[in-house]
Amino acid sequence: MSFHKGDRVKAIDDVLAGVIVEVLGGGMFKVECDGFDYTFLEHELVRVLEEDEVELHNHVSRMKLKAKDISLSKPNKKKKEVQRNERGVMEVDLHLHELIEDESGVHHGEKLRIQMDHCRTAIDRARANGEKRLVIIHGIGEGKLRSEVRELLDHLPGIRYHDAPYKLYGYGATEVEF
Repeated sequence: MSFHKGDRVKAIDDVLAGVIVEVLGGGMFKVECDGFDYTFLEHELVRVLEEDEVELHNHVSRMKLKAKDISLSKPNKKKKEVQRNERGVMEVDLHLHELIEDESGVHHGEKLRIQMDHCRTAIDRARANGEKRLVIIHGIGEGKLRSEVRELLDHLPGIRYHDAPYKLYGYGATEVEF
């Protein structure tokens, strides 16, 4: 299946739906959902044909189904309540085991996408709720997630950030000020 700019799509592993705004190459697409851009791989998307139909493809067949007849939610996602630290500051933990039930079979690049999508959602939610601060727990690891989080923050207006308090998080968190 090939998608094109302007195609209406739904994400198989999430409740997101939107329009492809850019073909990134390598089977990746930028999709605008409710004013926010998300990156998906081709196999993570289904085309929306009409308001209530989606198009599914596999190696054997091509079929149209009513969207209500298939689940578009990832069954292994955890639903986490907003956490607050001892200072009352909203925090989001991006450790993968906190975001999904089963990590087996999840490609390394997909893990980072899940974490970054969750990070963007938490930032959007914190802003919408009028929060003054948000702590993003990314862990130490090899520093890839921390680097990606800070790269995202560098491109968002009206945000300052710094290392979160060492006594609470060690070196594994970033505190954002709105």
